[in-house]
Amino acid sequence: MLITRYAFVLLFISMLLSVAPPAIAEKWPPLSSEDMAKIKAAVPDKALVKPHKLRKLLVFSLGPEANHKATPHGKVALELMGRRTGAFEVTHTSDPSMLKAAGLAPFDALLFNNSNRMSCLEDPEIQDGILNFIRSGKGFIGIHAATTNFVAKFKSDWPEGAEMIGGVFDGHPWHEKVTIKVEEPGHPINAGFKGDTFEIEDEIYQFTGPYSREKVRVLLSLDKTKSDMSAEKRAKMKRDDLDFPVSWVRDYGKGRVFYCSLGHDFHIFWDARVLEHYLYGIQFALGDLEVDTTPSAMKDRP
Repeated sequence: MLITRYAFVLLFISMLLSVAPPAIAEKWPPLSSEDMAKIKAAVPDKALVKPHKLRKLLVFSLGPEANHKATPHGKVALELMGRRTGAFEVTHTSDPSMLKAAGLAPFDALLFNNSNRMSCLEDPEIQDGILNFIRSGKGFIGIHAATTNFVAKFKSDWPEGAEMIGGVFDGHPWHEKVTIKVEEPGHPINAGFKGDTFEIEDEIYQFTGPYSREKVRVLLSLDKTKSDMSAEKRAKMKRDDLDFPVSWVRDYGKGRVFYCSLGHDFHIFWDARVLEHYLYGIQFALGDLEVDTTPSAMKDRP
């Protein structure tokens, strides 16, 4: 009897050890019915352009040390957006192995949904998988905290990844109501704003590293004439040029990159203007919406 019990215990332990741990134990609470209703009401009804073919978008949501509570709101908004407009089909994952070449192969674009401080980006297979995927003609989209990767203090020292996305997070002096400048009201990705400025409350980033208007086309930025630029704020500012972009596009190899820093607070994902901005940016990254990606500093040069 003792042997039988001992054998059973060993079998039970071996079964526990054989179960693969989840890629991440998600700490986000489920959305309330009120939040779900607000997102459903705000998601766009139609795409800006008809997709050339069925588009597949891999939405990666992972934040091991700095979970953003709006991450599940982003997941729901993206899922509904793709389904309602027919612009793309969403696959959700938090499994880092999906960022390797084989995992990315079926998709047209990869989206980091507030994914941040990811040590998995130190893996050379993941680095090569992501960069080769985009260079080959696919797309990348970053929401808010996506730029908190790519430097050692944020768990992954990956300069090539920073170059790809276009900039690295370097603090957020503002988390309040600010005025955002629509740098190009006529740009297709900005179509949802219907003007040259708008007010919004969210965490507004500043950027360092490879960020330069010589490399990216800035679509939205902080309007310094209508936002708090007090001495208290200036003490937290790290850019002498006072250039604080909010979203941009760029080419990368044969591929396309769209990034927007709006998305820290829940309500961003039921702001119809911002959801349209994301929809059109995603359609650009997927390859269906053609837009001018000439870097801002170069667009007016002869």
